[in-house]
Amino acid sequence: MTPASAALVVLVHGLGRTPLSLWRIERALGRAGYRTRAYAYASRRHGLDELARQFRTFLGGLHGEPGPIHFVGHSLGAILIRAGLTEVSPRALGRIVLLAPPNRGTGVVARLARAPWLMWRMGPAVRDLGPSSPILRALPPAPPSTGIVAGTSRFHPLTPASWVNHVWFRIAEEHDGTVELASTRLEDAADFIALPVGHTFMPSQPAVIRQVLAFLREGRFER
Repeated sequence: MTPASAALVVLVHGLGRTPLSLWRIERALGRAGYRTRAYAYASRRHGLDELARQFRTFLGGLHGEPGPIHFVGHSLGAILIRAGLTEVSPRALGRIVLLAPPNRGTGVVARLARAPWLMWRMGPAVRDLGPSSPILRALPPAPPSTGIVAGTSRFHPLTPASWVNHVWFRIAEEHDGTVELASTRLEDAADFIALPVGHTFMPSQPAVIRQVLAFLREGRFER
């Protein structure tokens, strides 16, 4: 693998967030010698198909980049990475880390339907993230060298979905407050690790940042 100093890491934030939600990861990557580029998008303005189209346009501008291009995506950002790379792959694709990805959809979408104001607040893309989503089902297997970080901390007072899952419905299935643990898995991923962290603030957790760096460096998580 090319030294970190020659590699670019593209960071993709999640639903309702901004690139600032990934600033701790971005800082750690910079200190490790990587170049970084944070992709900003209006996550609550469009459906998943349109967001993926916009991301593919962004990817088309990366073909001149030297060295491997790695990707780190959180939640919806992880899905955009998967959807984008199906049609526009960088010339030298590196490693991919997906943080709390709803790869198989999340049941909270159906539960949120009982709270229309929350659905409205989250925007049209959330409707494409349910377990029966045809868009998610149509995504191909994970690209080579994909690592997945899942969370198991069920509740955070600043995460609306965790109120729905953990307080209102008290679902028994293991989850990170928003996405079920089983939903994050992909059979073709190179590695998978579950950490005691919640969904929304996962990217700022030191244990998560350490695992991101480990996977980009070695192609596997630390244990």
